[in-house]
Formats: sequence, C-alpha cells, structure tokens
Amino acid sequence: MGDSARTSSDGKPCSLKVSAPCPPSSAPLRPAAAAPPAAAAAPPRSDNGPAPDKAAQAPQASKSSQSPPCKEIWSPGFDARFPNMNMTRRCWQNYVDYYRCQEKLGEDYEPCEYFKKTFTYLCPEFWIEQWDDQREAGCFPMPAYKKCGC
Repeated sequence: MGDSARTSSDGKPCSLKVSAPCPPSSAPLRPAAAAPPAAAAAPPRSDNGPAPDKAAQAPQASKSSQSPPCKEIWSPGFDARFPNMNMTRRCWQNYVDYYRCQEKLGEDYEPCEYFKKTFTYLCPEFWIEQWDDQREAGCFPMPAYKKCGC
C-alpha cells in the first residue's frame, strides 16, 4: 500500500487530469490555438494536379478537443473569527452584518454586498427565508429587530 500509483477497480492505472486555471476575468475567453504538426504542413501534390488552396490546408479543431469556457466561481475568503469547519456561526454573523451595514450606512452602500454574497454562499436558503420572516414579524433574535410580544 506504500505505492503512490492509483488504480481503478479494474486494476488499470488512474490519471488525474488537471485542467489549466481560468484566465483572469479581464482576459477574453477563447480556446488556445493548436499548432499544426510539422509532418502535415504541406499535403502531397500530384505532378499534373492543381495546388490545393490554403483553406484546405488549415487544420480544423473539433469541438470535442476544445475545452468549455471557464466560469468564475466566487467563494468567501478566510475569516480568522471562524477558524473551524462548522460555518453556522459565520453564516449567522454575515446575515446580521449585512442588515446592520445597510441600517448604518444605507441600502445603496456597495461594500455591504460582500456580507450578502457571503451569507448567501454559506447559509441554506430555508434559514434565510426563516430569518427574513422573523425580521418582518419583529421576532428576529437581534436587539435592533426584536419587538415585545414574540
């Protein structure tokens, strides 16, 4: 078992395909141009036939050889306040921070959107819906939103 080579259930060696990282978002997304092989640079000519045109010589890349365009994936970065794997508290704190930020700095303040992106990434939808309902009813367990009688 000390061998580092991995094999599949049928005993064949497995290879891990690592794709190239996505280009920066400012770079245009386009497939890499493949260089034609040196042997296929010029097709053979017959002595009495016409020379092939340039369009026929250009290699055509098949769609299967082109990789699909990369999607930019966002995830919240490391937060030293929450070093553990359980992200429940981080989810809650970012939800509260988002609405606190909007209350203090206004709904049009752009940096508040970071908190929203973070809690929508970390929190299950049904939690967010439940907290929204509690805020509207005045029963949200946060002093700024809690009203008597809940």
